[in-house]
Formats: sequence, structure tokens, C-alpha cells
Amino acid sequence: MFNPAIPSECDRLYAWPEYSYIIVSVQNGKACELQSWSLDENHQFQAETIEDINLTILS
Repeated sequence: MFNPAIPSECDRLYAWPEYSYIIVSVQNGKACELQSWSLDENHQFQAETIEDINLTILS
């Protein structure tokens, strides 16, 4: 089963303006998509560009 890295309706209802929300899609136990979102003035999520990210994998 694959779920894209997009916010749900529940995410939108509980999100705060002026914050960024990182959503990671996982498929077969591995992260496969990463997207940042923020709320606009109409309380709708808008995708944000992630310019630089350095992830450390914990095992």
C-alpha cells in the first residue's frame, strides 16, 4: 500500500498557521517521498520547496 506525502483532512483541521509540516510517505518500510506543507490564508495546505536537508538514518 502506498500513501503519497500529502496532508489529510485531519492534518488540516489541527494544523497551525505559520508552521511547516513535513510529511514522509513510507512504502514497504522505507521512506520514499518527502514533502513540506504550510497553511495559506484560506486554511488550505500549499506545498513548500525543501531547499536543503541532511537526514541521519537511525538503526
